[in-house]
Amino acid sequence: MSQTPAEEESEILQDFSRIVRSATMAGMQIRESRERQQQNKAQQSQAAERLSRERREQVSHTLHRDVHSEMFWQHAGNRRIADNLTVAQYLATEGDAKANSSYMLMADKIRDVYGLSVEAVGHDLDGRDRYDALLAALDDANAAGRQRDEAYRRDMSAAEERNREGAEREEAEDLLEAARHESAEIDATPEEYLDALSPEQRESMVDDFRNDIDNSDLRQERLDSVALSLAEKSEAEADSDNARADHEEREAKEESEDADRKRVEETTHMSEARPRSTDEQLDTDMDRHLDTVAKTDPQAAESRRTQMKAHPEGGKNFKQSTMDSKQSKAKTHTKAKTADRERSMSR
Repeated sequence: MSQTPAEEESEILQDFSRIVRSATMAGMQIRESRERQQQNKAQQSQAAERLSRERREQVSHTLHRDVHSEMFWQHAGNRRIADNLTVAQYLATEGDAKANSSYMLMADKIRDVYGLSVEAVGHDLDGRDRYDALLAALDDANAAGRQRDEAYRRDMSAAEERNREGAEREEAEDLLEAARHESAEIDATPEEYLDALSPEQRESMVDDFRNDIDNSDLRQERLDSVALSLAEKSEAEADSDNARADHEEREAKEESEDADRKRVEETTHMSEARPRSTDEQLDTDMDRHLDTVAKTDPQAAESRRTQMKAHPEGGKNFKQSTMDSKQSKAKTHTKAKTADRERSMSR
């Protein structure tokens, strides 16, 4: 898979950094162990051979371009920064003026951004140890920086929230005061006035209020619009109240009719359930008697019915007297038969 020029340059810088660290470490090992002196010299010689003049110039050019770019400092990780600084320092000691410029710029940037002095970090170390110390210092500085950034963002967010709340509170106060000022002209409460306004009308009302404008066309339009809206609302509420009153009246009437119907039903049930009165029994007995008479003498039965209806005491005494008369005649006839029988027996 082919590489882009940027990827190839980055790989060259990383490779160069590894070579520099290896070469520096080899030099330290020479001082520590004479027995391996020849071997380490051979490693240094091999490293020097790999760093041809053309390649050094390419690395120095790429390094100079990167560290002078803001994009590099915005996106480069700590390891890449440490690699570039290591390469720049090495090439600067070899007399490369462009690499020396890159090193000085990186030292200033690291001091300004991370608060680190590259000369102080691992100043008594060489090679890989100094590289690791620089990388660890950058990691620590990044962690502290993230905490500072987070705290700063929290502070800024809190300040923005306070400003927003203050602006909203001021806007609400101006809105209510403007509504109070205008609503008085149409005998409406500020709340009613605001409810009847559109967002655009509210905004224009606040602008007029803040600029002390009392005679604008927009103001008159607002007054007319709200007055009409409140009148329509009042009419609608009156219609609603009337409809509700009619509904409640119908319900009350239906409930009353239901109650009356239930009372009638209960009375009927009670009437059917209680024993028949004496008058009712007399009516029944009289009707049965007249029905019997009508079988043999319909005219006499009908005459008695007519006399009963025309009786001055409502017919009750007539019925009773008729019944009593019949009973008395029966008793008299019985007594006469008894007297005749007793006379016959005495003879």
